[in-house]
Amino acid sequence: MVDPVMADGGKYYSLITPEFAVGMKKLATLADIITPNISEAALMLDMPYREKHDKEYIEALLHGLGALGPRMVVLSGVAFDDETVGAASYDRETDTIAYYLDQRVEGFYHGTGDVFASALISALLNEKTVSEAMKLAVAFTHACIE
Repeated sequence: MVDPVMADGGKYYSLITPEFAVGMKKLATLADIITPNISEAALMLDMPYREKHDKEYIEALLHGLGALGPRMVVLSGVAFDDETVGAASYDRETDTIAYYLDQRVEGFYHGTGDVFASALISALLNEKTVSEAMKLAVAFTHACIE
């Protein structure tokens, strides 16, 4: 599993170099599972970052990332409105996309991606499907924020 921690708000973190970004993309192509947020996904695919999401945009990100090589892509920070936020998953082997959204908790919380990825891999290692693991990870992250 690779969590390509390198961006938020459509921009790379200040310490991320172009070489690091290229290396992270290469590492992600070798992973079984990747867990980028929307910013990281858009930057990895050289696609425009959008603050407003629709299913067409999210599914383009999921399919584009899947084409890089990982079997499973779990995209965090998916929001179709101002009330909910969650994740979308893509299982390349079954060509299945799933979504799970929970109530948004106002504010910005550092480390939620780490909590999300940890819960996700824990559920996968306990033989949950990628969509089941994603739902557990979103719910757990939401509960931690609350």
